[in-house]
Amino acid sequence: MNRWISGLLLVWLAAGASPVCAQTPATLDALTNQIEAATAKRHWADAILLGQKALAIEEATKGANDPEVAGTLVLIAGWMRELDRHAEAEPLLRRALLIFEQSYGNTHEFTISAANNLAATLEALGRLDDANR
Repeated sequence: MNRWISGLLLVWLAAGASPVCAQTPATLDALTNQIEAATAKRHWADAILLGQKALAIEEATKGANDPEVAGTLVLIAGWMRELDRHAEAEPLLRRALLIFEQSYGNTHEFTISAANNLAATLEALGRLDDANR
């Protein structure tokens, strides 16, 4: 797993968050286990699909601007980047950055990490001018 993805996942899990939130414990536990298994096997496409399911649950239960939603967006974008799907990852990272800025401010570690991930994605897309902003 890419170092920045695994680092964010560890920080997120250590903070008590998971890629899913409480709806029905058995369903969400199973989904979390599937996500962890997919990422352990580097099955990024599977992780993306599972992450999108988790995202839908989070948005429905916590709201579209919850920081856990932003964390899940970053994870999905990271898996997309693993598959060189940088253009698809960009809007997810922009949205995550906005949520983190609104929730925590510009100097919080999650905000800075999201900004760095967005810059790296823009650089991979050959948009150095945008990445340096």
